[in-house]
Amino acid sequence: GMHLAAGERFYYLTPYEQASRQLICYDVVTQETVWSTVFSLSDVKTMMLSADQSHIIAANDNQLMVFDADGSCVYEKNYMNKVYNGDSRRLLEILPKDVLIQTTITSPPYFDMKDYGVEGQVGFGQKYEEYLYDLKDIFAQIHTITKDDGTLWIVIDTFKRDQAVVTLPFDLVQKLKEVGWKLQEIIIWKKDKTVPWSSKGFMQRKFEYVLFFSKGDNYKTNKDQVRIYD
Repeated sequence: GMHLAAGERFYYLTPYEQASRQLICYDVVTQETVWSTVFSLSDVKTMMLSADQSHIIAANDNQLMVFDADGSCVYEKNYMNKVYNGDSRRLLEILPKDVLIQTTITSPPYFDMKDYGVEGQVGFGQKYEEYLYDLKDIFAQIHTITKDDGTLWIVIDTFKRDQAVVTLPFDLVQKLKEVGWKLQEIIIWKKDKTVPWSSKGFMQRKFEYVLFFSKGDNYKTNKDQVRIYD
């Protein structure tokens, strides 16, 4: 089985092979059962506590369940790891009509640098303004289905064309502002291994940009989980 500990509480999930699988809460001090509940989620891959240790979260590849401190299931959703394979320019047609997104993390296709082998693809074979228009349209659709406190993170970089730097990250920022996204941070992603910057340049590329946008002013972030302490 799987188990968790939080203060004076110990949570134990009985093995899947048992006929009646249970999530059991024990009192560490008295060693008595506080509560138990029949557990319907099969093939659990993850069991964890919420940040404030008030809820137990369990998930498999397709389902998520959340239990409160009394053992009641307060949230259940079948949605994890479902892949939709299609043209992102038709996002609103492809996704379910009731879908709402909390966070989007993505890295768009390269502009005219890599052929992904798909006819009519975004990037390769396009003019720069066509490429920016498609990205703007895609992120406008994402904005439509993002929750009011949702966020968008884009990994993107500058590139060289006709022996000059093209400031793609900053051009994209302006396009996304037009559809309602609010730029909150420009994060530098330090990279030790990169492709050459240019044959005539003497500087090696050691970073990429991560653009952090929010839909509204009251957005959710967990900066302490990515903070680096000396």
